[in-house]
Amino acid sequence: MYGWGLGWAGRPDAALREMELAKRLNPHHPVLYDIFAGRALFHLRRFDDALALLEPVADAMTGHVNGLALLAASYAAAGRLAEAQDTVRSLRGAGPGYTLAYARATMPYAHSEAREFFIEMLRAAGLSE
Repeated sequence: MYGWGLGWAGRPDAALREMELAKRLNPHHPVLYDIFAGRALFHLRRFDDALALLEPVADAMTGHVNGLALLAASYAAAGRLAEAQDTVRSLRGAGPGYTLAYARATMPYAHSEAREFFIEMLRAAGLSE
C-alpha cells in the first residue's frame, strides 16, 4: 500500500491523499485504511480529524495494538487524557508487552522526529517504558 509507505516515510500529506483515493476506490475498504489515514492526520497535527476516523473503528481495533497505540497517542495530543489513559489500559490488555521501548524499536518511521513525537504522546497517555 503506497499510502501506508508514504506515511512511514515522513510524507503524511501524500499518504493522506493516497488513503483517501484508496477509500474512494473501495467503499467497503478494510479498517486498516482508516488507521493509516488516521496516522497521516496525526502527523499533520490534525488530531480531531484523526480521532474522527479512529474512534468509529475502535471496536474493530480491540486486538490491533498499533491501532490502539495510535488512538491513545491521538487522544493525548488532543488533550483528552482520560480517554488516552483508558485506551492505554485497552492496549495493555491486547498486548501486555507493548511499551514505549517496543514502540520505539518497531515503528518504522524514517524520521526520528516523527517517532519521538509519537512516543511522547504515548508517554503522555500513560504508557510506560
